[in-house]
Amino acid sequence: MILRYTSRTMIKLPSRITLIGMSGVGKTSIGQLLAQKTNYTFIDTDKLIQRSINKPLHIYINQHSESEFLALEESIILSSHPLPDQLILSTGGSVIYSIKIMTFLSQHSTIIYLKDSLNNIQKRIKSFKTRGLIKNNKKTLKDLFIERETLYNNYASITIPIGPIFNVENQVEKIISSLS
Repeated sequence: MILRYTSRTMIKLPSRITLIGMSGVGKTSIGQLLAQKTNYTFIDTDKLIQRSINKPLHIYINQHSESEFLALEESIILSSHPLPDQLILSTGGSVIYSIKIMTFLSQHSTIIYLKDSLNNIQKRIKSFKTRGLIKNNKKTLKDLFIERETLYNNYASITIPIGPIFNVENQVEKIISSLS
């Protein structure tokens, strides 16, 4: 735990925080603001992968396969060891399919599951075609959501419900409050 000052008070934060959840829950937006408020470094694993392959994730997945993408994701995230202290890590929704990644993140960070309803996610994201969504042989987004929700719950240290009105500031305050 590290003591950090916020605008209002001093709180104890874990040295590393990992955000998990479905595509469209706001991991990147929330993670960036959380990092700013805590003076932590922010890393988005999807951006790391995109820089590594030099193309959008959905194009890589279409040109290769979901399993090749998952192997690449695993390789890039696990090669980040050791993770720096004072880190907010925003992950792609598919990290949950790698036991190696999730074990690594569980051992080296506090995992926060940003939980939202499928209905809210679908309202927020009009098209998942350019999101690089790993479907894991699921035919519908609902099937994928149900499968992943169980996995996210299994690895979460803390669950933060998002709710129908998405407000990044409110979500960051919920996270800070749950950590203090």
